[in-house]
Amino acid sequence: EGWNVYFCNESAKPNWSQCTLSIGELFLQFLDYFAKFDWANQVVQIRQTNMMSKIERGWKEYMCIEDPFELIRNLGHIVTKAMFTSIINSFAVSYEVFSTFKERIQELEDCSDDCVARFGSSLFAKCRELAGEKMKKLEEEEQQLRREKDALFDEVLKKLNIIAEEKKRKVEEEKRKRREEEERNKKEKE
Repeated sequence: EGWNVYFCNESAKPNWSQCTLSIGELFLQFLDYFAKFDWANQVVQIRQTNMMSKIERGWKEYMCIEDPFELIRNLGHIVTKAMFTSIINSFAVSYEVFSTFKERIQELEDCSDDCVARFGSSLFAKCRELAGEKMKKLEEEEQQLRREKDALFDEVLKKLNIIAEEKKRKVEEEKRKRREEEERNKKEKE
């Protein structure tokens, strides 16, 4: 398609220092970064060192992730609001779970790939469970807010109807008084 995806230019290679963080610490920072990422305004992309805004890309979806090979494609275009909320909650809950089990992260780094797979799957299952509980609680809160909003709307509507009826009654009263006044004036002239 004409995109330059060559990843290494020896002369332009950054002079980065050696990473001193452990895999566990990097993973925690990854979770924290995406839990706190400005999804409302920013695009996830690996092409540039500076941040890229959704406005700059002309994207409006909940989650915007630039395809590194097809730059005009947003990999997050299919993410719905519910999926987005679930993903963000999963980042946050996973960060909470992993950061409270720092000793487990050390275990994770000390064991084999098989151990990592077993431990990771059970911990991710716990994260999914916690995220599910959090989603259920958020949905219940959303339903409660919706009920409160509907009740408030009904109350406002009732008050507006009362005000409208009162105004209508006053207008009718004024019309009646004018008619009576006109009739009196007419009788007086006769």
